[in-house]
Amino acid sequence: MTQLCSVCPRGCGVDRAGGQLGFCAVPDAPMVARAAPHFGEEPCISGTRGSGAVFFSGCSLRCVFCQNRDISRGEHGKEITVAQLRAIFLRLRDEGVHNINLVTPSHYTPQIAEALSGLELGIPVVWNSSGYECVETLRMLEGLVQVYLPDMKYALSGAAAGAVNGLFGGGGGMVFLPILSRWGNLKSRQLYATCVAVIFPVCAVSAAMYLWRGGMNWASALPYLAGGLLGGWLGGKFYGRVSTKVLKWIFAAFLFYAGVRYLL
Repeated sequence: MTQLCSVCPRGCGVDRAGGQLGFCAVPDAPMVARAAPHFGEEPCISGTRGSGAVFFSGCSLRCVFCQNRDISRGEHGKEITVAQLRAIFLRLRDEGVHNINLVTPSHYTPQIAEALSGLELGIPVVWNSSGYECVETLRMLEGLVQVYLPDMKYALSGAAAGAVNGLFGGGGGMVFLPILSRWGNLKSRQLYATCVAVIFPVCAVSAAMYLWRGGMNWASALPYLAGGLLGGWLGGKFYGRVSTKVLKWIFAAFLFYAGVRYLL
């Protein structure tokens, strides 16, 4: 009987066993890009002997800042059987690692659960995922996985920028820009445009909260709003005509000036 994939929240409904590919872009058989002791995780995970990291190809989320882009896009890796996956776990255990670290494993949950079932490893199993999971799928791992390590870069970074915007009445974009620059994997011009798109609804939420709590002075705000709308239109119009190098220097100079003026 054909089984249509519903492992992750996307519920693509494709027949991966029959060769169809869903959003994760990988087949039904486990596809592993790397399996070796890894020392780049959090200290409590890597320890002194390393974490037995198994990097699975493909991903159901595709974060724009992914540091394992070639792997998560399914462009690198080797198909193996469940029996071979079980042998990898045992080999890593025998090499003396502190744990078995399953990196981006969600789309292979049934196969991993089968490989772990009845396996006496004697060390913890770490579920190192994006956190984009189905509750029903996670239930397959009960009694098999001891540590869950979801990646929260999106939520935590956004929360930090939103908090800055709400506390100081602005400045969220100054948080978003370096974050997107570091992790966004965006071209320079896309970087600034994306930052504006992200900060707009954040500013709207902050403004709504100020308005609800009676902290808005419309008489003072309207003149600046009129100028801001005009400036925003002009900036967007001439955006593509200014070199990104010049834009970076202008932005850095503005941050320095604003910081000094704020303190004085």
